[in-house]
Amino acid sequence: MKRSELQTVLDKVSPALSTKGLVPAFACVCFTGKVVQTYNDVIALQTKFESDYVGGVIGRLLQTFVKTAATEEIDFTQDGESLQLKSGRSKLSVTPLSESEFVFKMPSIKKGNKIKCPESLVNAIQRVCLSLGRDPGFPTTMGVTIIPKENGVYLCSAEGSSAITRVFLKDKDFSDALPGPILLPPQLCDFFLKIAVKDSPNNMYLAEDWAIFTFESGLKLFSRLGEEVDPELFEGAVKNHYLPNKKAFVPLPPGTEGALDRALAVLDSAPEKIGTVSVKKERLRIEATTSAGSLFDVLKLPGHQEVNIRLDLTRFKAALQFADSICITEDSVLLRQGSLVHIIAVHYAEGEDA
Repeated sequence: MKRSELQTVLDKVSPALSTKGLVPAFACVCFTGKVVQTYNDVIALQTKFESDYVGGVIGRLLQTFVKTAATEEIDFTQDGESLQLKSGRSKLSVTPLSESEFVFKMPSIKKGNKIKCPESLVNAIQRVCLSLGRDPGFPTTMGVTIIPKENGVYLCSAEGSSAITRVFLKDKDFSDALPGPILLPPQLCDFFLKIAVKDSPNNMYLAEDWAIFTFESGLKLFSRLGEEVDPELFEGAVKNHYLPNKKAFVPLPPGTEGALDRALAVLDSAPEKIGTVSVKKERLRIEATTSAGSLFDVLKLPGHQEVNIRLDLTRFKAALQFADSICITEDSVLLRQGSLVHIIAVHYAEGEDA
């Protein structure tokens, strides 16, 4: 095999290698003769690669050997229960995984409904992952829920009961192709965004319980779908928090990020980064106090109602990357940019300690 070609293939599929050795196949790069794939019991990555060798090789050993090989040609020679890789004077002997021990077979994309990925899908998923849920204790919010509407889809995420994000992606064809609401698991969203940095997605193939994304390079990304889909959860949150306050948004004042950075520096040693955010006489006030010191920052915020709350300032800071307007109520901080609305729930009443 050509070292450069093999290296390219390994770079594509190795992210799905398991770092745990409980199931050998999860830690192996599997060659079928026509494709190379990896599977970690959640995510599978597969790309075309023709080879005479059929079987599995422990991923971390194969990656290191190929990366440091001194020659362009790498020979794979199997002798009984041993596989030998040779590059120049370097030899690596490993116990291979037989094809019968492969625990996963990529479903045929022909068994899924082909849906063209909108150009703005990557950006929409990136933005909605602002509050990506990962807690198995909240299965309905583990990942990104996509809800088809008349002229597009809502992408929604929630981090437990602490924060919710909703983004509208206008694409009627994409919406019409979906059979109903679906839940993309968090690991699938993570892999999708990492791959999309260098490899644009082409299509999504959707079956009843799985999804496969295909990319321009020919790479396939597989994951099972989340089982507990609850679109009403997001509809209710937006109805209760966002819609009553939709007209109360004002532009986010310049200097907000800097003020939050200063407050978080004061809170650096605190176990929870809870600060006070208030509006009085059209001034946004951000306060933080610990034994190390205290901070009081004031920014102009014309047109906003008076309010006083305590909340997690790390969530507030993280949301600024996708926000240009703000509305603060007695029970939430709402941030908005275009079709995105992000809701941070307030769990600390005025004067209450975290």
